[in-house]
Amino acid sequence: MRLILAAAFAVLAACSEKPPEPATAQHVSDPTAIIAADRAFAAEAATTGWVEASEQWSEPDAIVLGATAPESAKQFYASIDPANRKDTTLHWAPEFAGASAAGDFGFTTGPFNGDGAAFGYYLSVWRQQPTGEWRWVYNGGVDTTTPTTIDPAFHVAFIDPPAGGEGAADIAKTTVAVLEAGLAISTSNDAPLALGAQFAANAQVQRQNAAPVIGDEAITKALETGPRAITFKQLQSHASAAGDLVFTLGEARWQDDTGVDGSGLYGRIWSYTSDGWRIVFDQIVLRDLPAAQQ
Repeated sequence: MRLILAAAFAVLAACSEKPPEPATAQHVSDPTAIIAADRAFAAEAATTGWVEASEQWSEPDAIVLGATAPESAKQFYASIDPANRKDTTLHWAPEFAGASAAGDFGFTTGPFNGDGAAFGYYLSVWRQQPTGEWRWVYNGGVDTTTPTTIDPAFHVAFIDPPAGGEGAADIAKTTVAVLEAGLAISTSNDAPLALGAQFAANAQVQRQNAAPVIGDEAITKALETGPRAITFKQLQSHASAAGDLVFTLGEARWQDDTGVDGSGLYGRIWSYTSDGWRIVFDQIVLRDLPAAQQ
């Protein structure tokens, strides 16, 4: 096990580190347009209904979280009882966001509240269309025990701009897949240590029934209170055209301190920083995954 863990850390280090770039390199990352799209999406949901707005603002192949696995957003919304459409009680607003250097890909996250009946924190991953419009490719979220407050005018915090990239989306997705595989090995032995080492300085972590935490110290404390061992399995990914921002989605399984098994789905944002690939956002949503998927 010690040799396996050492090998996993070696893979992570080799893929995530890179030499410093020249001092003349310029990186611009502005999620303002993505934030505006998310706010417009929320405003439309408040007037026409969240189902109708979701259909309008999602890509044709967008994904949402089903009961046990990611599923087609198009099929999910089509299956909703017509009696439950035109529901305008779901509200949300972004509080944390990030974008690729070119501004063609990014994410938003913040609180949601369905008229006090359901509340928590969402993650939406966005991609700019050839027409210039924005559409989301993924939407999911964690529930909390404390009702959330929605402030559409909240001053949104940004991740640090990506510092370069892999040059293409496919290359970035392949590199990050290797990182995810190495991380899955090391977190199965010591999740707080292995996962904690991969975060950027101003990253955010979201877990079920808890408020989001931001920054090294808060994330370290949050991870230490979680499972000692977590097994991750990546299912899919999306990336910016230049390969400097990648979203990964997959399964997570663990056992708590009392020996009770737990499972869920994770959404993760990787950014190509001056220190190499680092996680800037990490969310785990509780789900009872089928035993056949183990």
